[in-house]
Amino acid sequence: MQQQNYKKLAKHQYIDLNVKIQKSLILDFDEDSARESAEQDWKIDLEREQQEKKQAGKVGGDLEQVDEDHDKEDDASDESSEEFDEEDERFMNAEEKARLEKRRQAKEQRRRHKAEELDRKGIDYERLTEFFFDLCLSWCQFLDIETFLFFINGVFLNITKGNHINVSRFKENHEIEVLSIEFINHLLAYRSICQERIGNG
Repeated sequence: MQQQNYKKLAKHQYIDLNVKIQKSLILDFDEDSARESAEQDWKIDLEREQQEKKQAGKVGGDLEQVDEDHDKEDDASDESSEEFDEEDERFMNAEEKARLEKRRQAKEQRRRHKAEELDRKGIDYERLTEFFFDLCLSWCQFLDIETFLFFINGVFLNITKGNHINVSRFKENHEIEVLSIEFINHLLAYRSICQERIGNG
């Protein structure tokens, strides 16, 4: 994990990191389930980034805007024709059903192409910070910087090896153990302190 000036996080990097984190946190870890979960997280973060860029006006030029509008028209056309096709499919002859199936395959191919193109582009590293924030909030339960740092540093140390952060690298998945019960107990203690602070106003 030597420092490099990357602007984008590739899908395989995101998936690998996500799986390693899951192995640190889940006692009955299953790699297939972890990868499936990581794929879903990737899709969610990718969608969020695309939506935020559209809302912020970061489309990036007239040509890209035209492409986006064209995609929307295609999607709307596909949806309306699909509704009509499903309604009338039972009245179709073999040739009409073959054309319908061809349209469905073309629609699926466009969808896959669009997803693959987004996967190739990757996501901004800023999105990774939001992923970590959500992860910390889920486990720490309170917006407390000390608890967040304890948790995320513990996860980082558990999935990496090296004498210094600048020369550290990720462990292989088989080298990663679930975080110790002592770590979890310390985390629970931090959460209790936060709860007391809230209770005391």
